[in-house]
Amino acid sequence: MAYDFLRKHFEDEVVDKLEESLSFSPTRAIIFDENKISKETLKLIFPLLEDHPYLKNALIDTKQSYNLGKTLLHELGAYYIMDSSAMLVSYFLDVKDDDFVLDMCAAPGGKSIALSLLNPRCYIVSNDISRSRQQETIKNIERMGLSNICVTLNDLTNLKLDKPTFDKIILDAPCSGSGMFRKEKKMLEDFSLEKIKALLTTQEKLLEKAYALLKPGGELIYSTCSFSYEENEGQIIPFLNRHEDMHIFDIDHSPHFYHHKDLSFALHVFFYLFPGEGHFMSKLKKDGTRETNKPLNIIEQVANDHIYLTNERFLALKKDFYLLRPGVLKASKVSKTWKLEHHYAKAANELTKVEIDENDAKNYIYGLNIKVKDKVEGYVTLTYKNIPLGLSKISHHDAKNLYPKGLRKKIN
Repeated sequence: MAYDFLRKHFEDEVVDKLEESLSFSPTRAIIFDENKISKETLKLIFPLLEDHPYLKNALIDTKQSYNLGKTLLHELGAYYIMDSSAMLVSYFLDVKDDDFVLDMCAAPGGKSIALSLLNPRCYIVSNDISRSRQQETIKNIERMGLSNICVTLNDLTNLKLDKPTFDKIILDAPCSGSGMFRKEKKMLEDFSLEKIKALLTTQEKLLEKAYALLKPGGELIYSTCSFSYEENEGQIIPFLNRHEDMHIFDIDHSPHFYHHKDLSFALHVFFYLFPGEGHFMSKLKKDGTRETNKPLNIIEQVANDHIYLTNERFLALKKDFYLLRPGVLKASKVSKTWKLEHHYAKAANELTKVEIDENDAKNYIYGLNIKVKDKVEGYVTLTYKNIPLGLSKISHHDAKNLYPKGLRKKIN
């Protein structure tokens, strides 16, 4: 059976229920941008979506009734598709205004995006070791039109920086993935006890780096999409023993979650208790008093033929982090000419906005030039239902299509 390996640490009744719930259909969820669309509007469009038990700006498609990734609203960045369990990590971190947050293993960016949607006034460093996966993170951030995320590319187990730097940290650690068996059958096929053992050292190193980078009074959530004791309780209990200045929070004791007797303040998300995939999470706090951060001013920074809208805190990281996208990409130099970028039109709120209808929005995404009624010339941000769609250059009512060629698609 798929979960027999859990019987060493979990009650037979729990393991049996996990086995039974593998036959349940996976769920799908969205977290939406409340500045772009309301829950009421989304429910009118998708009436079978259900409220998320915790996040007010999230909805769950329990029966996968809709193809949510093929809609105009998705392309506009009105919402992000994400597992309903995974978004709990960002929710329980409870980020405040001006918090400096590190998402250590972020690609393709879901938890960073959820953090930004939950509080657009924090500052997020979204890191991963994989360049190709971080390119997907950048695409997702651009589509969502977010401006408070710095994308970095680092193996944090080898990062020289050991200075407490961040107010909050998410460590969604690389894991064996047993919580994903229901959603991704390949994870079950690839699973082995040797895979668990091979990941333990990396998880421990990342936890120690998280400890080093966390400010006094700061908070850390350690999470995995694994059910295995060794990767979860088996990591956190010795970590707490090594660091007397770290303490665990009681995140939530509702019937939605399972709590292991050895670490009852941590929680497991099991299929048969919660409408989402499998997850483990524990929230830890470092002793000390937190400093109050001041809001940061936007800085226009030129680097390697690019202009970025960034801030001093992101830029200070370049001594130790490889900055792949340190904020909003405003413009790039092409053949000695500066050209405005898609991310700038989506996120900066600095260009004149021109509203278009649904048919024109779909044609624009497909790559066609369109006609507009507005008497405006030059570069603009095209919008649909007041949601930024992308960049265009207008001349005599002709709107030139500047939607990135790699993103163009047909939307029915």
